[in-house]
Amino acid sequence: MTKEEVIRDAENGNVQAMLSLVDYYMNIEKDWGAAEEWAQRAGDTGGITALQTAAAFFNLDAHIAREIGAIDRAEKLYFKCLNYVGQIKACGESYKGEAEAREGLAVVYYYDMGRPRDALQELELIKDSGRPYAAFMLKYCHDDVYGTDKYELKEDIYRIKATIENDGWPKLSLKGLAYSTLALYYVYVEKDPQKVREYYKKSAEMWDKHIGEVQGAISPDMPVCEMKKIFDKTDSYYTHYRDISKERDLSKERVERSKKRENASLTGLQWFLVIIGFLTTCFLGIILYIYFAGKNRITEPDAVEVEMAKCLEEVSKEMLVKGRNTGIARIIPESQLEPDTFAKIYNEFKSRNRNLYD
Repeated sequence: MTKEEVIRDAENGNVQAMLSLVDYYMNIEKDWGAAEEWAQRAGDTGGITALQTAAAFFNLDAHIAREIGAIDRAEKLYFKCLNYVGQIKACGESYKGEAEAREGLAVVYYYDMGRPRDALQELELIKDSGRPYAAFMLKYCHDDVYGTDKYELKEDIYRIKATIENDGWPKLSLKGLAYSTLALYYVYVEKDPQKVREYYKKSAEMWDKHIGEVQGAISPDMPVCEMKKIFDKTDSYYTHYRDISKERDLSKERVERSKKRENASLTGLQWFLVIIGFLTTCFLGIILYIYFAGKNRITEPDAVEVEMAKCLEEVSKEMLVKGRNTGIARIIPESQLEPDTFAKIYNEFKSRNRNLYD
């Protein structure tokens, strides 16, 4: 059949012809406007196959709209997709891309529109879908809407743990952030140094993989696009170093707070009791003085906090070493490898090569 014959059949209500035109305009002529028109007309017929095709088309169209920054259009397209999903469900069927569409709409709400409550509403509907990015966003939506002290915290963390190795991450850097989130949970809630060490290392590995392998020899004369990977990897490790160092310092403070405050002198009440003791018998006064003086000494710090501070110290040093071993030492002088100094060099590099970071 010619294109004109297919259009004629579609105009006369032939659903199969409508679906053929959706495919034709999408994949042959690349005319998305025409494809959208026929997808909607097909979906409006109410048949299951047509509804499935319309839902899939508008899901894809919404994703593309968000990728190019057409946020309002993306929201409307996701609405269209989910409207067809509702009709499919009303027919007793399901659309396999529903979770993907709701996750996409949640991304639009959370990241692009700053509407965490609306994002949370979508994510709650797909929280058991096994999609790792949805699990990750759900935790932060709960944080923003309710605060981290709410009951959702453990449930959200366990959901991230259960799904983090699943497919569905838009970027490995986001998977890296999820690992950092797990690490912080084990710093503050479960207090498990081994898990903290494991998850921080995995976080850094994900960022490294996200940036990609360097091609060719490393030198000041290498292509700028490859040099960018060296700078980005170094910055990633140094960022982990700074973040973990902050947690290390806070952990050390908690170690200090876990000790009892030193009080070499006795309190007024304690001195009063000692004097009464001496007035009774010299031996009783001595015993009371020794007892109160010992009671006021510093006790041993919390063992878990000590181990946590040690763990964070070790991991932060490891990130510092890895940052220096990316090959950056072959590009900039040794004197510029310190994290604070490198941060300035890195910003200058990005300013000179804005086209690589846009």
